[in-house]
Amino acid sequence: MKWFAAIALVAFSCSHPVARETEPNLRKELARDGIGIPDKEGGAPAAIPLGRANSGLVARMVTSMGEIRITLYPKRMPKTVARFVSLVQSGYYNNTVFHRVVKNFIIQGGAYEAHTLSKKTEPVVGLKNESCNGFSNIRGTIAMARKVAADSAQTQFFFNVKANYSLDCRLRGKRAGYAVFGQVLRGMHVVDAIARLPVVNQGVGLESAPITKVVLYKVEVIATQ
Repeated sequence: MKWFAAIALVAFSCSHPVARETEPNLRKELARDGIGIPDKEGGAPAAIPLGRANSGLVARMVTSMGEIRITLYPKRMPKTVARFVSLVQSGYYNNTVFHRVVKNFIIQGGAYEAHTLSKKTEPVVGLKNESCNGFSNIRGTIAMARKVAADSAQTQFFFNVKANYSLDCRLRGKRAGYAVFGQVLRGMHVVDAIARLPVVNQGVGLESAPITKVVLYKVEVIATQ
């Protein structure tokens, strides 16, 4: 992976968000465009409801380094949350790995088998980009990774290790960003621990794979009251 000064910190292949240097007035611009921090949705976990992608939900990720719980935002991000919940309920994410770690930027998963590190088959149809629905890529949020095309997100997701405002929707919706659809409720220390792992180039799509394999054993969705 090539590193560039000033404009880009990280070069990337398909489905990878790019880290860019934040310009001085970016925060003011984001505020002007109506981009703020996520709303506070959620509550105490209840029983698992199948197909409840249009109500308050929490996702529970069980990894080889600990548990991460995520508050989802289906009211503002209906298509993104519906896709994520559908993949969770199908077992798609079970026994996959966090295949990309970029220090002080993001950790990414949702595409590669744990045992073989082979890429899983992804849906043919891309996901409608909802990045302009008001949420920002602040520290602790989860967003959908995508290719260059705005509506190309499929299964891969990433956690923001720091505030990555350059990944937000900008110019009043004229430039799509990366759609944030939830925020870490519990287990940010696990995200940070993964983000500190040393990485090695293991081939195309795995240019920044952790040397120590981080397995996502299981993901489940529970309701919030």
